[in-house]
Amino acid sequence: MTEEPEKTGPAKTTKAKAKRKRALSSDPNTAKRKPWTFPKNSLEESIRIAKAIEEKNAGNPMPAKDVAVAVGYRQAHDWRFLDLLRSANQYGLVSGTGPTALVHLTKLGQDIVAPSSPAQRSEALLAAFRSVKDFEAVEKFYGGKRIPEDEFSLNTLGREFNIPRDRADYFAKVFVDNLAYLRAFVAAPPPGEKASTAVVDAPPPTTPPEKIPSPVLSKEPRVREFLDTCFVMMPFGPWFDRYY
Repeated sequence: MTEEPEKTGPAKTTKAKAKRKRALSSDPNTAKRKPWTFPKNSLEESIRIAKAIEEKNAGNPMPAKDVAVAVGYRQAHDWRFLDLLRSANQYGLVSGTGPTALVHLTKLGQDIVAPSSPAQRSEALLAAFRSVKDFEAVEKFYGGKRIPEDEFSLNTLGREFNIPRDRADYFAKVFVDNLAYLRAFVAAPPPGEKASTAVVDAPPPTTPPEKIPSPVLSKEPRVREFLDTCFVMMPFGPWFDRYY
């Protein structure tokens, strides 16, 4: 009696694939094939999409391929551009995602890139940050306190907010970068801190009194109002020599 050969056809291959798929889906630490619930880019980076629509097309809808070129990419299928566009959508700055989408600037995005006042921009930036439910939940969890940068906080992200372990570092970086960016636009001190009212006496005046803005100098930091950052190069050599 001859022994029948073991079946190795398509049916067995399909069963093996299904078994591996079930194993991956049952592992809570595996992030493969799971959609990202938070932006891969910071809020400051994502604003580039909304700003390009406002500056290049007066705030009117633009094809994704034109937006890609406006923010420095050659084509809309570039995965870096697609991540940036998806992040802008998650922050609520624009609507429309994908390489063939028609991208619209939202009311929130317009309040950020073309506000009627600095206060309107500040409020819109905070609303954009809280548009991401994971960011809003973590912000409420810590209650304005400093987030510890250690393995325990990363474990907390997975346990309390279901952030996959292999994405926790990424989440923490984007979250902290966003907080630093928002803090530059907010005039009020962080929760739990009192506003500084200390002043220092100004040195004896050497110019006419009418040209002196104030007799005291405040230690309060200036609140950021604009999205762009300007760097100034100063000459260190003689006028007709060279610049460094």
